[in-house]
Amino acid sequence: MSAEHGAGRRYACCERETFPMRNTGKFRPYTIALVASFGAFLLRDAIEAITHAPEPFLLFLVAVAFSAWYGGFLPGLFTSVILVFAGIFHVQPDGPPINVAIRPITFLLSAIAICIVVRELRIARSRAETHAATAKATERSLHSVLESTEDAVASLDADFRCTYVNENAARQAQQSVASLIGRKPWEVFPQLAGGSIQAAFAQVAIDRSAHRFEVHSQLTGEWFECNVYPTVTGMNLFIHDITADKQAEDNRAALAAAMDNERERLAAVLQDMPVAVLVISQDLKIEIANPMAVALFGDAARTGQRYQTIKNWVVRTKGEVLPPEERPVFRALRHGEFCANMEVEYERQDGSTLTVILSCTPLRGPLGQVRAVLATYSDVTSLRSAQAALAATERQLRFLFKSPTIGIFSGEGEEIKDANPAFLSMVGYTLEELHSGAITWTELTPPELIQRDARAITQVVDRGYCEPFEKEYLAKDGRRVPVLIGIVSSKPGTWSPWVVWVLDLTERKRLEERLRERAKLESVGILAGGVAHDFNNLLTSIMGNTALAADQLPEGSDLRELLDHAILATERAADLTRQLLAYAGKGHFVIRPLDVSTLVNETFAIVRGSIGRNVTCRLHLADGLPPVEADAVQIQQVVMNLMINAAEAIGTDEGRLDIETGTTIVGPDDAKDAPVESNLPPGTYVFIRVRDTGCGMDEETQRQIFDPFFTTKFTGRGLGLAAAQGIARSHNGAITVTTAPGKGSTFLVLLPAELQREELETTERDHTLTGAVL
Repeated sequence: MSAEHGAGRRYACCERETFPMRNTGKFRPYTIALVASFGAFLLRDAIEAITHAPEPFLLFLVAVAFSAWYGGFLPGLFTSVILVFAGIFHVQPDGPPINVAIRPITFLLSAIAICIVVRELRIARSRAETHAATAKATERSLHSVLESTEDAVASLDADFRCTYVNENAARQAQQSVASLIGRKPWEVFPQLAGGSIQAAFAQVAIDRSAHRFEVHSQLTGEWFECNVYPTVTGMNLFIHDITADKQAEDNRAALAAAMDNERERLAAVLQDMPVAVLVISQDLKIEIANPMAVALFGDAARTGQRYQTIKNWVVRTKGEVLPPEERPVFRALRHGEFCANMEVEYERQDGSTLTVILSCTPLRGPLGQVRAVLATYSDVTSLRSAQAALAATERQLRFLFKSPTIGIFSGEGEEIKDANPAFLSMVGYTLEELHSGAITWTELTPPELIQRDARAITQVVDRGYCEPFEKEYLAKDGRRVPVLIGIVSSKPGTWSPWVVWVLDLTERKRLEERLRERAKLESVGILAGGVAHDFNNLLTSIMGNTALAADQLPEGSDLRELLDHAILATERAADLTRQLLAYAGKGHFVIRPLDVSTLVNETFAIVRGSIGRNVTCRLHLADGLPPVEADAVQIQQVVMNLMINAAEAIGTDEGRLDIETGTTIVGPDDAKDAPVESNLPPGTYVFIRVRDTGCGMDEETQRQIFDPFFTTKFTGRGLGLAAAQGIARSHNGAITVTTAPGKGSTFLVLLPAELQREELETTERDHTLTGAVL
């Protein structure tokens, strides 16, 4: 029932679509049924009046059939009911009673049967209309498809003649559709001409099975694919232009061959690449690994292995540990990020480290998804170690270049290209002057040393370096700077470009000169001390015997007067002996704490009378000086000698004599400038400075003023300054001079100070040294 009901609904819908005017009103079918019923009654009455025949039963059934055909089953049933009731009241009263019951029932059953039959007819009609509409729609759709397709389509009858062709077939044949109807395919399409193709059509007709074949046009070079399908009345032919497909296939074949070649070349390149290459899939499987990757990472990087082993290594970049999710390989796999030239340090599980330059490129699939990652690793472990060693060497060389003790300069030929501050300080030039070309090899070398440089250059050409040798450079201010140099060339067989290291020998030469001077002075001092000691013994005997002889002579004797003159000469000889012993640092000293300012003041009072009035004397004596441990007589002798020498240097000209006392701290550098024979240690010293405006001294005189018996005076003995130096040395002090011709002289006496000031003691402390003083 449900299926029939559904079918009734479907066909009712079709009926409404087919007869839209019949269902415009809801009660219209019943109205028609009622009209048909009354029409039947009226027609029955007319027939009875004319023919006097019994009731025309068939006429009522026609009305039912009309109502059912027009309105459906229910309107037909409605008409049947009306007619039944109308027929019952119309029965003759004198008729048999059974007719009253049988006739209406028979009529009603007949009417129901007619309604059912009419309904089925209506359903069949609706179905037929639907099928016809569907067929027409399908035909229109198929015709549209056939006309819109790019293929040439034709329908053939049993004789292989065209009963239908589409517009594309007409265009390919360059004819109209009407001219193609009734013609065979090979008559229309020359490319189908040929016995084998006609045989193929015949085989389709015999086997009743589809057939496919390709046709190549020798004239146009085109390729066509023919598909023949059997039908009830013949067959259908589909012709498709596959020229582009053939070309694409040829291109694909060529591309496949090229890809094979490229694959082989890529494999060869990967085999010989100096960098490690890994292709890692999304499941962390190594798809491709070249030999360098295996050499770099070991068996963990072989093709087919899991990337898990390398993943477990500690990874650092710029000193920071990277978690796995932040590593370039995983960011490329998960996020498609590109990474180029990132320096990464791997720490293997055995503790060794590996430094690489890493680049990661995501490999994407057809839909743009990341399929794998291409990772390249360039091993720079050795390079970084070499760079670190090079940087350390560079730092050392830079430290050496900036060293203030060793001069370094380089250049080509005669031109000096670069120099460090130490060398520029030696020769007195600036870096700007060097870059301007003001300094050349020849300009720095004295003419007499050119040949020595030539011999060194010959060694450099032969061996690439020369043995260190001594020479002199001409400084900017005209000084000659003694140096020790070595030359190195960076190109064998030539001396240019070259690098020269220079060691300033000025200090060493000065120390050597001072040592030679000290040795000379010590030898002279030893000689003077020995001679003075022996001569003093002789004078003691002479003076003693002469005094005894004088005592034995009477007063007023001429001989006694001669002996007194001899004694006076002996005393003068003893004074000379005392000065020699003072120079030698020997003698009998009375050492006690002294206030140097008081001593200088007292000595100046004694000497002032012997200084000419043309000399203006000024005293600058400091108060509260720390005491010095010294012999007052000896220090007084030093001060007197300096004052008298200063006054004599001024001569008869107007001049000034300044005497100053004070304290000073002598450091290591200051101690080096003191006379080498004094062995002056750093510390606090009391100084006596005697400055005059006299004639001054030249360098030659200055070098000899402390030599015994050297004098510039006609009547002098040349022992005053020598004795002063000996006295200062014996008191652990020093005496220095600063002078120049026409600019006067300044003598500076340095005596070590007692840091803990004590009250001046009157008790004398005797320090007896070798020798004696008369």
